[in-house]
Amino acid sequence: MSKIIRVTNQTEFEKALKANGSEIHLADNGIYSISTGEHLIIVDAGFSPTVVAWGSSSPTVEAWESSSPRVVARESSSPRVVAWGSSSPTVVAWESSSPRVVAWGSSSPTVEAWASSSPRVVAWGSSSPRVVAWGSSSPRVVAWGSSSPTVEARGSSSPRVVAWESSSQRGSVGKFAVIVGQALDRAKINIPGLIVLPTPKIETASDWCDYYGVSVEGDIAILYKAVGDDYRSHRGFLYQPGTRVECQDWDGGKEECGGGLHFSPSPGAALNFNPDAKRFMACPVALADIVVHKNAEYPAKIKAQRSCGPCLEVDIDGNRIEQKESAA
Repeated sequence: MSKIIRVTNQTEFEKALKANGSEIHLADNGIYSISTGEHLIIVDAGFSPTVVAWGSSSPTVEAWESSSPRVVARESSSPRVVAWGSSSPTVVAWESSSPRVVAWGSSSPTVEAWASSSPRVVAWGSSSPRVVAWGSSSPRVVAWGSSSPTVEARGSSSPRVVAWESSSQRGSVGKFAVIVGQALDRAKINIPGLIVLPTPKIETASDWCDYYGVSVEGDIAILYKAVGDDYRSHRGFLYQPGTRVECQDWDGGKEECGGGLHFSPSPGAALNFNPDAKRFMACPVALADIVVHKNAEYPAKIKAQRSCGPCLEVDIDGNRIEQKESAA
């Protein structure tokens, strides 16, 4: 049974946070909770705490419903902020920090990038994050679904915006590199310095990998799956690190969904199919085994019967996570 600590102001919050850890969640009933082993810290709904990440710390902050926490990233810290519902967290990045912000639902997080910080913002659903870049910062914004991020570049900042599917974005001042997705209405784009890359015709696995920026080594693509703590997918299939995976219900690639293993071009894209995922797997798949469906309902997803090599655990940025040796 967890020990419950209730806090009502910033001082109590910081004291409890320092003593018990830095993983912060917001419960469905509208109150914050911090679950750190034997403690459960409850924060009243009317109080929006400020979380400051220093050094190389990497706290996780989840904002739900109408919450509005403030997260400040300093030095080389890399906090992760996930916004749900109608929440509106504020994230301020300084020095060489690299916070990650994932916006879902109708959330509207605000991200301010300063100095040489490099925050990454991923927008899903109907979210509308606002990103303001200052100094020599280099934020990266990836928009999916019907999201509509706003990006403002100031000073010598160099944000990069990638828009997929029916997402749209607005921007002002500065240099932008924008990749436009298949269903984006170009008439809505009016960004100074905008570079619009034409949408290619996607017919083969190589076309799909080129379009979504998948790493291809020889004739093998590195694709991703979002899984739970037990390494199982949303459907229960096991992606054990160090093993090859193969499905038993392969339909020859006939249907878009079901009848095979499904993969995404990046860990962040894989989250769209398993929002509650805790881990990410990188899976080598032969181009010859990849099936791309024309006019797919989910164009950022392919399927195959098997991987052609062992799957490895990675973080949300695709960096390999070394597996710990079990005790003899």
